[in-house]
Amino acid sequence: MENSAQTRFRDLLANNEFVLLDGAMGTELQRQGLLPGERPESWNLHQPQKLLVVHRAYLAAGSQIILSNTFGASFHKLGSTALAPEDVIPAGIALAKQAITESASQALAAFDCGPLGELMEPNGSLSFEAAYADFAAQIRLAEAAGADLIVFETMSDLYELKAALLAAYENSHLPVIASMTFETNGRTFGGTDVASFATLATSLHAAALGINCSAGPGALAALARELLTLTPLPVMIKPNAGLPHPQSGLYDLSPDAFANEMLPLAGTGVKLLGGCCGTNNLYIAKLQGILEGEAYSRPPYIAKGRICSATRTLTFGDFPLIVGEKLNPTGKPDLQDALRNNDYAAYARQAAAQENAQADILDVNCGLPGIDEAAAMRSAVLAVQAVCRLPLQIDATRASVIEGALRIYNGKPIINSVSGKQSSLARILPLAKKYGAALLILPLDEAGIPASAAERLQVVRKVVAACDASGIPREDLIVDGLVLTASAEPSGPAVTLETLRLVKAELGLATTLGLSNVSFGLPARRRLNQVFYAQALEAGADMAILNPEHTELVETRYAHAALHGLDPDQRRYLQYFETTEQAGQETLPRTADERDGLRLAILQGLDAEAKSYTMELLRSIPPLQLIQDQLIPALDEVGDRFAKGITFLPQLLQSARAAQLAFDLVRLELRRSAAQGGSEAPDAPVIVLATVEGDIHDIGKNIARTILENYGYRVIDLGKDVAPSTVVQTVVREDCRLLGLSALMTSTLPAMEETIRLVKTQKPDCRIMAGGAVLNRAYALKIGADYYCPDASSGVLSAKEVFR
Repeated sequence: MENSAQTRFRDLLANNEFVLLDGAMGTELQRQGLLPGERPESWNLHQPQKLLVVHRAYLAAGSQIILSNTFGASFHKLGSTALAPEDVIPAGIALAKQAITESASQALAAFDCGPLGELMEPNGSLSFEAAYADFAAQIRLAEAAGADLIVFETMSDLYELKAALLAAYENSHLPVIASMTFETNGRTFGGTDVASFATLATSLHAAALGINCSAGPGALAALARELLTLTPLPVMIKPNAGLPHPQSGLYDLSPDAFANEMLPLAGTGVKLLGGCCGTNNLYIAKLQGILEGEAYSRPPYIAKGRICSATRTLTFGDFPLIVGEKLNPTGKPDLQDALRNNDYAAYARQAAAQENAQADILDVNCGLPGIDEAAAMRSAVLAVQAVCRLPLQIDATRASVIEGALRIYNGKPIINSVSGKQSSLARILPLAKKYGAALLILPLDEAGIPASAAERLQVVRKVVAACDASGIPREDLIVDGLVLTASAEPSGPAVTLETLRLVKAELGLATTLGLSNVSFGLPARRRLNQVFYAQALEAGADMAILNPEHTELVETRYAHAALHGLDPDQRRYLQYFETTEQAGQETLPRTADERDGLRLAILQGLDAEAKSYTMELLRSIPPLQLIQDQLIPALDEVGDRFAKGITFLPQLLQSARAAQLAFDLVRLELRRSAAQGGSEAPDAPVIVLATVEGDIHDIGKNIARTILENYGYRVIDLGKDVAPSTVVQTVVREDCRLLGLSALMTSTLPAMEETIRLVKTQKPDCRIMAGGAVLNRAYALKIGADYYCPDASSGVLSAKEVFR
């Protein structure tokens, strides 16, 4: 039921052609004297009048939503300071509301909530539960202080955004705008694309979706158009004033140029418009002026069923989808042992193998007597999503098992399944609604499995009606044709196929089936499965649960799509058959040669396998040779795939972790060999890293540290906000030949330049690499850096050149 806050937001959208937000806060406070390293949120308590000046200026310029000065007010970010969220969040909301009242405005005061500043598990130390708790506590403070809505902005990690959205849904009644920031490759820093963002955030009850920060309006135009096709929700665009000049800190778009670039975005259907870094009240005033008299119009939204992982989205009906069936302990001793021993390496290995074998979705089942199934399912999902990009299908019957998985899964999954039984509807539909999951429907009820397709259709209609009443979109529903064993029910396959046809013709819903059931108890099962799969595709099956390692089934899928107009120009068909032999070599069989096995284990981020293959190789290969011939080439391949956009940050870090485990074993062997021979193990080259003085952002530096350590370097990480003198002392003391400096804020670039100057003076043989979002190659070299490193992989290349 809609509450007053939601009504105010809805009315604001309904009563205005366009809704204007405000512009930047951080860069405005810097203009007013905010010092490098000083927390903007401290001004809520110590400089309130200056904040009121900023808010009033935006309101006078036409802003209808202003954001509180609380972007970095999380418990994680303020934990090491004298500030407390309990103080700065209420104060920030109060100042925004005071400015609105004093300006006699009808604007809304939004609680501005940014990322927590730490990498999420498994690539960092921040757990999903800890992130959720931080967001929940912030949100409760904001709502109690009178915020009208919540804006999650500048998010780059979809998992963190999911924690934030769930925290908002469960701890407040405020409408939420969810906004992510995208890089020039169309993905966030964490590898999420617009489709995955839209799919997840739309399903988790956001009131509007947006893109902010990033670059100038022109650079976001294509992403905005894509976002409008992926969600029915209002869309917000809040870009920077172009790009900052590293030396001056000034952004390259004037207010007029900014407004001129924003106008076409309004014409594409963007409803909410504002500014981010580098903009001020003059930009908002120009934007308000150029939109005067313009009419809002948005192309019709075409609803489609979608699921996603953090980096991959699938649309039902676009192409036949394969659901991998092998993450099920039935008849699989290795998975049964994993469940009993709480060791999920087998689940991770099997997930990677199915992904390599062309599965699109993975069905995850942990049903085994005598175990805690809810805990097992949670552990299995975490293990699988750490190494696999595919969306998941949660296969369980108990609500507690399903909910635990839905909560911690990084994406929008499928629930397998709900039936027409009232007990099933009562258990499962609330979960599908709350977590926005797609839902697989079994056409059976208290009377059992209907014998005819028409009777099955009636059960499906009953379930669909219940889903309609619960507010579950029809595009999220998938009907299972229910495959019975042909040996026991000779007419069963024909009934299944007719059920698929009827569901498509009468209801237009997505369809699926569990393929291998049809051949149980019969000889030549794979031939029967292949023929039945072809028949099911012809009958309208959008997906099927099967074994993707049976290549004849994968080939049938590609052939069907090529012949039925689902594969324009047969591109996928040709690509598959041109690369089948090569693709088949990329799986990780248990009997893999140790050398290739270690390479594949690192590529796929399989921790246990990386350790196992390393121990085997150390029996026959000297440790240093193993590093040079096996580990370094594998990491180089990981870096190359990352640079080409084949894999993304989560996979890069997972591979780095697997390599780190291998390196740890090699180092132990080096020390053991040195002790036996009476000599010392060779020292690793030393690299010093630091985020420069005044800058408190260190995620990029931390990623660089992880990757460099996995290449065998000894990294001394000085942390963030590091004084130039501390950097120089460390470099001299450690006789360091390579220093890495990071900065994210233009205001801290002078500190980077001063640090470089001092190091060049006191340790002239030390090479310096510089990185950070505000740098470019020309400026990095201008201030004395030897290398410009836009990402962790380029840092490795610099290190190789220095220590070759």
